[in-house]
Amino acid sequence: MAHPARVARAALPADAVAAWAAQADDAYADPAVRRAHHFVPTASSMALAAIDRAAVIAAVWAALGPSIQAALGGPVAVNLANAWLRRQFPLGQGPRWHAPHGWHQDGALGHDFLDPPADDPGLVPMITTWAPLGPCGVDAPGLELVPADEPALRPVAALTAPVVDRIHPPGARWRPALAPGDVLVFGGGVLHRTHATAAMTRPRTSVELRWLRADALPHRLAAQPHLPMPAGGAAGPI
Repeated sequence: MAHPARVARAALPADAVAAWAAQADDAYADPAVRRAHHFVPTASSMALAAIDRAAVIAAVWAALGPSIQAALGGPVAVNLANAWLRRQFPLGQGPRWHAPHGWHQDGALGHDFLDPPADDPGLVPMITTWAPLGPCGVDAPGLELVPADEPALRPVAALTAPVVDRIHPPGARWRPALAPGDVLVFGGGVLHRTHATAAMTRPRTSVELRWLRADALPHRLAAQPHLPMPAGGAAGPI
């Protein structure tokens, strides 16, 4: 079943989002925290555990758990190895080495594009929840998406900007404006990238989680840490 991109407006408590934003500012300002949480300079990303990861997971699950479980069709686990705190900048204003993310599908997570094993499933069924900690999409970088959830994994050659522009012209793509508390929800086949322009004036910080079927983890991700979630969206112990 396809899971096209949608926005859950005001899904997260405002006070919680503000607290995470303050924690994120502290984390980015502290070199020791960045080192301890696998900071990636090319993406200005670090592990979500640099802030209150448990609270983020609990809040998203409390708000969206039933819809995530219905979308995946069974018990759900959140992938802890790919739970991220990210920061993006207007074009040309980021630190050295930083670059916006290009076109990709989250369902390609862990896929070996150069030499995939014969039993590799290709696109992994998953749901991504992506939440900005401040306003984004207009004056601060957001995401640009082809809203449809594609059924198959795109090869690397089909992820280049010229190919995507030819198949999905800019007018057919979606660049949602989001507020703190909003959550962008989309399936693993949704093609997306960073939406950033030189005219933007502020950086954007966001938190993201990837949710999978707990009883059907693909072999290529099975060794990564996953947290099984309680049924029905109740926020249990984390």
